Amino acid sequence: MLDADILFFKKPMEMINCMIASKGCFMSDYQNAYALSLENLIALLNIDIRRRVNSGLMYIDVEKAYTLDVIETFLKL
Repeated sequence: MLDADILFFKKPMEMINCMIASKGCFMSDYQNAYALSLENLIALLNIDIRRRVNSGLMYIDVEKAYTLDVIETFLKL
């Protein structure tokens, strides 16, 4: 995922290397900016929630990390 306002001043080798290695990565944030509190998300989804994730720049290897059914379930919530 890549927001339209992301600008690279040099080739983003850290992200490229993660994709080559099929390793997920994300950009950190200074705050938790989820629509719900961490406590509510954990109770609702029954999973540990990553703290301070900026969704403007991330890579998820769907084949390794999630099935499309899991992603669909999250999107429905």
